[in-house]
Parts: sequence; structure tokens; C-alpha cells
Amino acid sequence: MPRSFTLWSTPTKTFPTFVLLGGEPVSINPDFRIILKILKIHDDNEVNEMFKIKKMLEWFYLNQLSFAVQPSEALTTLVEFIAPPETEETDPIRELYKRVRAERFAGKQPNKKYCFEFDAEEIYISFIQDYKIDLVEIEYLHWYKFLMMFANLSKDTAFQRKLELRTMDLKDFKGKDKTKMMKAQQAVQLPIKLNIEEKQKMEEYLRKLMM
Repeated sequence: MPRSFTLWSTPTKTFPTFVLLGGEPVSINPDFRIILKILKIHDDNEVNEMFKIKKMLEWFYLNQLSFAVQPSEALTTLVEFIAPPETEETDPIRELYKRVRAERFAGKQPNKKYCFEFDAEEIYISFIQDYKIDLVEIEYLHWYKFLMMFANLSKDTAFQRKLELRTMDLKDFKGKDKTKMMKAQQAVQLPIKLNIEEKQKMEEYLRKLMM
């Protein structure tokens, strides 16, 4: 979200459609769909890292980066736009910010509470519930607007109820009720993503079990 949201700022400043590279303005595509595509490909352990960077820059900068622009500057600017520093430490966007700033693209997935991809249906329904906005049909929604709406979804929405179940402390449940709640909670847990090396180890382990 914008570092300092105010109601008196101009739309261009509050919801920017360009960034500065080398002191020059460069147009970007800040639609929430583009940013979610960037987050998705970033977290895909089966995609080559250089290809990831190439596609992230192409999507964000509308295929119009000048040869004079340093890729490292373009990438850092992209990440700072997506994930301002005050985003929560456990948030996947903040994790992306930290990873790219440290120039580390590989590694284990962060311990996060939600996933835009895995929780897509509940997020979609929740935007309809709270804002009467159809995220599939809407032509354009700035990433910062999307984030503000997402962060303020009411507790009765489908997404917030799913999040509550996912993080619920079950210590006060007993017997069959606890078993039922444990199954329900397990069903909404985020899937574990393995990198290529981890997948190979898992496949080798399963092969040994079958021998």
C-alpha cells in the first residue's frame, strides 16, 4: 500500500502508474492481476530464476524498458512498488521484498498465513460480499487499492472465516469436537511447496518405500 495514504493527495501520487528509473519516468502496469502474476511466478520453484526475472520485468514495465536501465535497478524498483517496507513481516509480499532486496530468489517458502492463489475463491467471494466488486469482471483495479480493500475485509467474509479456522487454537476442544475441528482445520491449511531438490528427495524416499 502507499507509504503515506492521504485523502488530499492527487490520484497520480496515491495510485501511481509510473516509477522513476535513472531519474526518468517509466510507465508500469499496476493492475492487481499483473502483480498477482508476478507473485505467482516468483513462488514457482520449477521456473528458471532468470526466466522469472525476465517475465516479471516484462509484465510490470509493459515490455518497454530501455537498454540504458540497469536490470537490478528495475527489479528493485518493482519490488519496492509491490511491497512497501511497512508491510507485515509474515506477509508474502513482504517476504518477496526481503528476498529480492537480499538478491536471493531460491529457498524455502516463508511461514505465511494466506496465499493469494490457494485462497483465491474465498478472496473473490469476500470482495463481492464487502464491496460488491467482481474481481474477475472488473476491468482494472490498482494494486494499492486492492491491498487496502484486502486488508480491511470484514470478519464475516469467507476469506476471514477461512483464515480464522486456519489459525484457530484448538486446545479448548475435546473428543469428537476436537477431531472434527482438526480435520476442518487441516483442510484449509496452505499446501507445502517443495523446491526441485526437495521433490527429488521425496520421490527417492517414496521409491524406497515401494521396494
